[in-house]
Amino acid sequence: MPASLYLLTLTLTIIIETSVALILTRDKKFILLVIIAQIITNPALNFLIQTYPELYFNPVAILLLEIAVVIIEWLFYLAFYGKKPLKLFLFSLLANAGSYFFGVFIQKLGL
Repeated sequence: MPASLYLLTLTLTIIIETSVALILTRDKKFILLVIIAQIITNPALNFLIQTYPELYFNPVAILLLEIAVVIIEWLFYLAFYGKKPLKLFLFSLLANAGSYFFGVFIQKLGL
């Protein structure tokens, strides 16, 4: 994947997940944590998928990777924000579902 495509996927993920966060809170610390979490997890996930292309065509592998991202981001939020574990987990799940399905939608459009 070219660097420009990595940057595009990261930027779109940050926009989507930060938008979800902004709908739920105006806490600047949390918004910053969301951005940092994306900078950590999105490139790592895309690197794995590019390194092992067979993962891309395996729905179970993609599901497991997405679950791992939700859990990693949730733990990150718990470690640095620490408020209301269930709400942080639900945020991580909702935000990641939003960015995942947006990505699927973009792919279906052929963009």
